[in-house]
Amino acid sequence: MTDSSRPPFYPSSSSGSGSGGWVSPASESQGGQQIGLYRTLHELGRGAFGVVYLAQHTSQGHQVALKLMLDPRNKEELQRFFREGELAGRLNHPGIVRVLDRGVHQNLPWLAMEYCPGTNLRERLLMGALSVPKACELIAQVAEALEAAHAEGVIHRDLKPANVLLGVDGRPRITDFGLARGIGNAQLTRSGDGLGSPLYMPPEQFQDAKHVDERADVYALGLLLYEALTGRQPFEGSTVLEISEAIHTGRSVPLRTRRADVPSWLAAVC
Repeated sequence: MTDSSRPPFYPSSSSGSGSGGWVSPASESQGGQQIGLYRTLHELGRGAFGVVYLAQHTSQGHQVALKLMLDPRNKEELQRFFREGELAGRLNHPGIVRVLDRGVHQNLPWLAMEYCPGTNLRERLLMGALSVPKACELIAQVAEALEAAHAEGVIHRDLKPANVLLGVDGRPRITDFGLARGIGNAQLTRSGDGLGSPLYMPPEQFQDAKHVDERADVYALGLLLYEALTGRQPFEGSTVLEISEAIHTGRSVPLRTRRADVPSWLAAVC
């Protein structure tokens, strides 16, 4: 990664030891690394472009989820990573996973985030729908967190059950601001970027992801409520095109068709 590709909020020098060249995923697969002020303990998860470790602050002792990008040669993923660090770093709310620290290790950017052991809403709903009171409580808490993000000028744009963590304390926390952007700043979205997850996108996001606003998050929140109450999604399709057509035509399955005990006033919110 060159200095020209590194935004100003990342330090210009490596936070760890090493020669500074690109490090292959294989060499970063083990725990026990020193990354900035953190020592990795073990791997929590891995994707095509990055890995998340459980790590511990070497002097203060608290644990974090440390996300390390493995291949900075993919420029779109690199910018998404930087964007998450910049925008999520603005936010301080109990319903949002906090970015605590960030830096560069052997030319690979990293984020140290609040560690929230537990599960996520997607995994929870695989076990069945929530009760009406619990679904309302959970979605209200997510709405409060979204309101706080919007007040700081941040739109999430990829709100979905997998991005709502459920901690052991029972409180939901929004995570993954990699597709987020600042309100009124369409320049952060390039062609083909920012599409999010089709099942949770409003019609306008399919057509022009650059100019969606806070209402895109509110739309996704309504879909989260529907799914929390039924365990299923309102729009069905086996391809992005089929899903897009269902969303554009409003061809959804009425909530009370799937769960008759939901009050009509609540079903209308979805």
